Amino acid sequence: MLCKREITTSRSKITKKKLSPKKRAALWIDADQTLDNYQHEKYVAILHRHEFDKISPESQKFIKTISSIPYN
Repeated sequence: MLCKREITTSRSKITKKKLSPKKRAALWIDADQTLDNYQHEKYVAILHRHEFDKISPESQKFIKTISSIPYN
């Protein structure tokens, strides 16, 4: 899992794009939380497809990491 600082940076940059609360929530995973308990994977996938090239490298790294983990 990425460190909390990287996730916070990603969240703050993406929040500036005025995404819906559900999409913003999809991009924020606390460092202690696992994907098994995470309920918004589909929003991560949507943002990954449509917004990936428009966001910062830190955010891209975060989204790639989350998107590459298979969902159960």
